[in-house]
Amino acid sequence: YKSKRMKIGKPHQNKSRLQHNVETTAYYFSFLMEQETVIERDPLVRFTDRLRDEMIKENIFHATYFSRPWASNDVIFEVEEQKFYVHRWILAWWSPVFDKMFSSNFAEKTKTEIALPGKKSVEFQELMLMVYSLAERPMTIENCFFLLKLGDEYQMEFLLQKCEDFLVAASGSICAGRLSIHEFFTDFLPQPSKPEKERVLALIIIAQEYKLDKLLSACLHEARYFSLIELKKEYKELCDLLEPVNYCRILEGIIERMEDRFCVF
Repeated sequence: YKSKRMKIGKPHQNKSRLQHNVETTAYYFSFLMEQETVIERDPLVRFTDRLRDEMIKENIFHATYFSRPWASNDVIFEVEEQKFYVHRWILAWWSPVFDKMFSSNFAEKTKTEIALPGKKSVEFQELMLMVYSLAERPMTIENCFFLLKLGDEYQMEFLLQKCEDFLVAASGSICAGRLSIHEFFTDFLPQPSKPEKERVLALIIIAQEYKLDKLLSACLHEARYFSLIELKKEYKELCDLLEPVNYCRILEGIIERMEDRFCVF
């Protein structure tokens, strides 16, 4: 996938030149067949052609693919005693971490079976399904936060973007209590009085942790409706987790709101 004779840009740059009848589940296996690819005799191209045709014919992609050898997979990940049969070049294409793991002088470079301690098999399976489907799988409140963590760990920008877009769209429902993020902040129980404000702060903490600028801007706007008493007393524990610059931005928003309300020219 890194042949010097190949000119392959990022997926979103080449998408218009892909064959439009290729199913999304075969996306990764079709990008090598673009007009700029000049390695017609390369075994990898023949492999992708065959696999793409098989996937188009079946029109499906299931988690069961990862549970057994398939499509000339070349590496096996073991997570909680469950094995995942996957492809190095696909993971390396989307993750600089996997790319370095497979190409630098690490022990994993030559291993065919790699253990991933500390990971959950259910979460890793969801990550693989998201990767192989080009993030076309649905994002939910149940999978968003662990995919956000995994996307950050493996530096998968496309997945981080999908998580952020979901959280921005769902932020109103989260703050209103219709969607729960309690699992993400098990140490902080919602305040009985105004739980929506606690959730705003929780989302700000998530946004600053994972550098989600759109989510941060949206939540900082909502934080303008805090009072200074709430920040200093009711939500002090959460406020202590805020970066100083974001705490100051909240205070500035409160001051601007008060000026708009009471200043008469």
